[in-house]
Amino acid sequence: MDTSKAKYSGSKIVPYSDFRVGTAQEDLIMKSKIKTKRIGTWNVNTLLQADKIENLKIEIRRIKLDILGISEMRWRETGYFWSDEYRVIYSETEEGERTGQKGVGIILEKALGLRLLGYVQHSDRIIIIKINTKPNNTTKAEDNVIVMGDMNATVGEGKELAIVGQFGLGTRNDRGRILIEFCTRNDLIITNTHFQQHKRRKARKAPGDIRKAQIDYIMVKNRFKNQVKNSKSYPGADIGSDHNLVVAKCESKFKKLEKKNANVECGIIW
Repeated sequence: MDTSKAKYSGSKIVPYSDFRVGTAQEDLIMKSKIKTKRIGTWNVNTLLQADKIENLKIEIRRIKLDILGISEMRWRETGYFWSDEYRVIYSETEEGERTGQKGVGIILEKALGLRLLGYVQHSDRIIIIKINTKPNNTTKAEDNVIVMGDMNATVGEGKELAIVGQFGLGTRNDRGRILIEFCTRNDLIITNTHFQQHKRRKARKAPGDIRKAQIDYIMVKNRFKNQVKNSKSYPGADIGSDHNLVVAKCESKFKKLEKKNANVECGIIW
């Protein structure tokens, strides 16, 4: 796969470690500041074509996304790079799997890319990142955890405790019940079932557009649910996929970065 159009953008590629981290050439003083961030999840079907990531960046800019979680990137290798003002982290297809299957990734706009404390490329289905926020960073169980992606599960219509809101879609299936059990164990709510939107706009279109389903979700800790001001699908976003982009608008307190005249390397190993 030729990723040269995006990979070698003239920006610095960060070094490896057990928990991979970025570097900075200045001492950073952290000050808290509340910002509204747009966090999205999108099954793009594939980013194998060399120019498709450029199309994706166009949509990210147009919709003003700060973080985008990507399903089915289908890239063969594992890595990370800067592409223009975006930091891209991706996980390969597992060994033995057919080339061009699965694979996940995360794209961060520059300000959050610089606040990245570290990440783990766990598998071709899971990536974990840690961002510098206040009062809690976003990774550990007691922190502000956000889980998102194509869950291939339908939680369906009908409120379920605080987990599923009244604006789900379809009929709950077995995978949907498993997802609800997962949310119960981890004190998560499924945000895009808590905000009203026309059913037509929520759905993932099945092949042939015969049926529609809601299987892409953004979940947050129940204790942090008030940070979510809206969570909905964007059917107008176009990357040649049969899945709709799902975006949550969140108010989180991020650390403001101020430069000082010093040369240090900042990082964390996890």
